[in-house]
Amino acid sequence: MNYEPYAAAELLPAYPEDMQEKLLAAEVGAPDWEDLSRTDKYNRLGSLVGGTALQAIEFDDARGTVYAKLELQSLTGSHCDRQLHALRVMEDAKLIFPGFTVLDETTSGSLGSQLAVHGPLMGYQVHIRAPELTEKRRASMQLPGVELEIVDGYIPEAATAMVNRLRSLGKEGWEIKKHYTDRYRALSATHPDGRHIVFPNHSANQVTVEAASTIGQEMVQQLGDIRLDAVVLAVGNGTSIHGNVPVFRMHQPQAAFFGVEDARNHPAYDDYYGIHPMLRRYSAHDSFGSSASGTPITFKVSSRAEDKQVLDGIDVVAPQPRDLVRDQFNADYPDIAAGNTSAMALTVAKRIMQRLDKKTGAAVGLILYDSISRY
Repeated sequence: MNYEPYAAAELLPAYPEDMQEKLLAAEVGAPDWEDLSRTDKYNRLGSLVGGTALQAIEFDDARGTVYAKLELQSLTGSHCDRQLHALRVMEDAKLIFPGFTVLDETTSGSLGSQLAVHGPLMGYQVHIRAPELTEKRRASMQLPGVELEIVDGYIPEAATAMVNRLRSLGKEGWEIKKHYTDRYRALSATHPDGRHIVFPNHSANQVTVEAASTIGQEMVQQLGDIRLDAVVLAVGNGTSIHGNVPVFRMHQPQAAFFGVEDARNHPAYDDYYGIHPMLRRYSAHDSFGSSASGTPITFKVSSRAEDKQVLDGIDVVAPQPRDLVRDQFNADYPDIAAGNTSAMALTVAKRIMQRLDKKTGAAVGLILYDSISRY
């Protein structure tokens, strides 16, 4: 059952002014937009993805320099803009179809903001399922072509709600299919009347890892001869670590790796559908001896040999809860305007430099994943 996608001219006025300016500068929504080929549309929108700056940040109470990749300057305010790549791969594979497929995704925020913009611009309706969001976060997703579902609880509850929806659709006569390849693991639901929903499940997709790895590749080029003592990455759904750790291990082999994650954010996808790759357990610990850095937690992580190779040797620190870490960090350093994940990474990076206390100063690389402006 087809639907009429929104025209770009209908979509752009709903976006923040700074986003409209960037889109129009890239001729997204220009008078010829609706007549462009799919390739040309993806290329124009893709010209706004990646290429973010690397900024040196220093703290008065820690010797060293943080080299921060400014993903928070992306179009929708986070690193998730790079997931336009995943959308294009699934469309090229004829898994999703503009004007026909509804994209259904579960997210804690940034991915939802990205899909809410990229999806409708590329002709898709979007259903976003998320835990309780701030007013700004809601506004970034309550856009034309987007249905926002708020779930009580946090990511585990939102993930469970997604699985329950799939089961309900199956009972209602929808045909549920798995679409597993070496690049993505998605699910689809098709109704006899032609309605079509795809659950991209970004957390289990190799194409998501491919997109994330471009951040590290750009950082390596921007760092030049600078040698890092440590790299701090978000755990999240695993894509940032799986995408970037191999890049840094190749080009910065001397660096230690730290993962950061809100202790509430346990992966909780039901394995009935096999939609989450996190199967092996490893422990996260409070290695900094401070209540602000959190408490010990346990995650389920993939048992595949290639995943173990990526994950082994990574210390995981769990600030709890991350919104308090964000507020404290921004109170101390208001000029950075860090979002939740960015503030966790910067807090941990500062403590790493304090712990190392190198006379010449430590060098820590990280990604500023998100901005406070979207919270």
